[in-house]
Amino acid sequence: RRKNVMFSPEEDKYLKAGLKKHGFGQWQAILRDPEFRFQKVRTANSLLSRAARKFGSPSKLYDR
Repeated sequence: RRKNVMFSPEEDKYLKAGLKKHGFGQWQAILRDPEFRFQKVRTANSLLSRAARKFGSPSKLYDR
């Protein structure tokens, strides 16, 4: 089991920008994008979980 590593404010910023650039559900594309720097422990699933907790539905992403 992996240890939970908290998302940094910078990673949250990258996640939000990645969602706008690649679209909700494109977790691998966001992770692989060299424009965004995530910690090595991040997986597509961890991005999905964080996006769901932080932004809720895809429509809420654009409200903030």
